[in-house]
Amino acid sequence: MLNLKLVHLRLLERLGADGANLSAAARGLGLSQPSASRLLAELEQSMGGPLLRREGKRFVGLTPLAEEARAHVRRIVEAERALESLAQDKRDPSTGELRIATTHAQARHFLPAPLKRFRKRWPDVRLRLVQGMPETLAALVVGGEADVAVFTEGLGEHPALKSAPCYAWSHVTLSAPGPEAGLGPISMAEVAAAPVLTYVAGISGRRGLDEAFEAAGRPLRVALEAADSDVLKTFARAGFGRAIVSAMTYDPMTDSDLVLRPVKEPLPVFHTRAAWLRERPLRRFERGFLEFLREESVKLEERMAAVVAQTTAHDGYGADI
Repeated sequence: MLNLKLVHLRLLERLGADGANLSAAARGLGLSQPSASRLLAELEQSMGGPLLRREGKRFVGLTPLAEEARAHVRRIVEAERALESLAQDKRDPSTGELRIATTHAQARHFLPAPLKRFRKRWPDVRLRLVQGMPETLAALVVGGEADVAVFTEGLGEHPALKSAPCYAWSHVTLSAPGPEAGLGPISMAEVAAAPVLTYVAGISGRRGLDEAFEAAGRPLRVALEAADSDVLKTFARAGFGRAIVSAMTYDPMTDSDLVLRPVKEPLPVFHTRAAWLRERPLRRFERGFLEFLREESVKLEERMAAVVAQTTAHDGYGADI
């Protein structure tokens, strides 16, 4: 008979989520390194074999035994989280913590509006933003470090997650005022002919953007890459080139000193979604948060469409906005 406790199973689940990094798994569970090592030894003894592949003194991955065991453990850990969620909502549906895994851009430009409404409705719920790169956000939810993820790339058809659409967006160009900035919609040829400032690979639709310009025979001349739209705007203001950013990140109040020009040819449309664990019942305030996301997404899409429409109608973007 296996002599295992839930903490042993949580450790195996965390080791899978953290790339067999025992120190990271220990931190994620609030354990000391010696405690995690002891639990791992107990787990390996109960399972009858090693669970981590070693190269010298380093752990480099899970063994086949651990991978097979983790598929069963995941269901147990998810069931524990589901029971905990039900119990918390029964005890007090108005208190708790909402942990949101997201990128800097979503936290800066999209989440303030729904979270303002959330704070007014549930003032006693603590909020925590867990920021990361898109490829890490699903793992944060699956690993139990976040309750909901809000992001564009990296979700795919994750078997452990459910998701709902938030808003759709595309890219626009921004540049410092001047004769070279031009007015009205800009062609791909014009964009590709000058230095471009845009996102690093892996975020904010960069791959789709590159593919669209390459398919048109107009590969981008990228002069500067950054992960943050505000950084790209700063260098656009300094005259480094034309920034290509998500339309969601343009603020008519703070960015009115930049010339916005949509691209004439159709660019890829990207979809930001919210995701959560498929098997864990959502608490009442989590369901409310998802509803606020949906409602504010409609407003955001309307604002983005209005900005582009007004830019096109006035052959430029300036003080009349």
